[in-house]
Amino acid sequence: RRAVAAARRAARPSWRTEVGFVSDVAPSAAPTSAPRRDARGDPGGGANMKAARGPARGNMKRQRQHPRQHHGDDEHDLRDWDLKTVERWQKEGAQLVMAITTKGMQGVMKQEVLDRYSRDAVSMSGRVCFPLAADASIPVLHSASRVVRIFAFAFESDLRDIRNGADMYEGLERFAGNAARQRIRAAVDPAVLAAAAAEDRPLRFTVRCRANIQGAEKTAFCEGIDFPELKGSIRQSLQRATGWTLEGRSLFVDVTVVAFFGTDHFVLGVEAPDFPPTDTFAPFSWSDVPRPGMEANLAGAMAVLAAAAARPSCGGIVVDPTCGMATLLIASARAWPRPTDTGARVAPLRLVGWDRDPKQLEKAHTNFEAVGLDTSGLHLGDSTAEDAFADFADGSVDAFVCDFPSGAQYKAGSDFDDYDRYMSLAARLVRPGGRCVLLTLCVDHLAKTAAPGPWQLLHSWELTRGADYLGAFHLVVLEREGSVAR
Repeated sequence: RRAVAAARRAARPSWRTEVGFVSDVAPSAAPTSAPRRDARGDPGGGANMKAARGPARGNMKRQRQHPRQHHGDDEHDLRDWDLKTVERWQKEGAQLVMAITTKGMQGVMKQEVLDRYSRDAVSMSGRVCFPLAADASIPVLHSASRVVRIFAFAFESDLRDIRNGADMYEGLERFAGNAARQRIRAAVDPAVLAAAAAEDRPLRFTVRCRANIQGAEKTAFCEGIDFPELKGSIRQSLQRATGWTLEGRSLFVDVTVVAFFGTDHFVLGVEAPDFPPTDTFAPFSWSDVPRPGMEANLAGAMAVLAAAAARPSCGGIVVDPTCGMATLLIASARAWPRPTDTGARVAPLRLVGWDRDPKQLEKAHTNFEAVGLDTSGLHLGDSTAEDAFADFADGSVDAFVCDFPSGAQYKAGSDFDDYDRYMSLAARLVRPGGRCVLLTLCVDHLAKTAAPGPWQLLHSWELTRGADYLGAFHLVVLEREGSVAR
């Protein structure tokens, strides 16, 4: 099935490019893997570690315990100039932050970092790294699934020192331990430190280790390195350096330390809590939502792109014609900015969603009620029906967001005619300067139905949504042009 889907994507006609539906990220050249090294740092395949460490374990066992997938060219490590940029930030004393997101959404996140924090960012193997002031608070990024404050970043020179030592594991322990003693507390949320101090107990922590691509740790250190023992070295060094209590499970911990291994770098950081935003209409955390129907970071990214159409003097209207569990509307409430004119009487943000499935709509009501949102805008039925938006004036909607239904169970919502109806509805409702933020598996349908309309293409990203979805999705941002047709 995957091979057939790939063949169909490769055979798509060239008119898609002609109407402008191409990815914002140009395809990169095929990467060349760095040579793997032996235990002394020399290129080659040896495993000359201390005999006391024992022989390296079999590759099959390691792969079973730590399955990873190669996701293509953009999953490889930082380009040389990106590493130099990160190294310069570190030398300047900046607080380095890493944000994790869905593959293909790095461009969305970099734009959000620029808009919210006026900072440039670099992509690194499905993640984004950027600097903040040393005393800056933990950032809230709607397009991130996790945010990590970095307290140690090992570059090639640091890796070389570790490889050239008498024992690589001990060298890694020294590097991680020294960094933890000097900087780990600054990466932890002050409220967490205060709570542990009030109870007069050490912090409880766990460590998660991830390789950016399969075998990255072998390229960075040596061919014969053992990944489980590598993880054990990091855990033990952090426990000795901090005096904290190491927990095997992450259910009841205060701090989660994350270790990322790349082919030419190594990162240690502390995962930030899920803080609610403080400058939006609905400041709540995703943990407050009982049943989010799609990935929170993907919904957050679409909401941030839609919120760029917000006007400072009014609340705004956001419409989702196929709302499901209303995840996109909830994300929009969480991302929509508060009006800057605090002296004026501003109408609240109006969230309008339609769905044909009563069970889905019931879950949407539950989600709305859990975070204190008004459920009067949720409706059961077909949003493209003639009377669905009878009480809405033409050009009255600020943002039109939609995760177009796809798959066999949604045949009624994924054919060409349905796309045509949705885009005609958007053309009537969205005001000039308003936005359509759309996620689709059938980009051909969207391109054909949007091309005749009053739309300017702002962005188009190709992304994946995990093994449960066949084919590539496209996240498309359109802006309404001209005047509203009557």
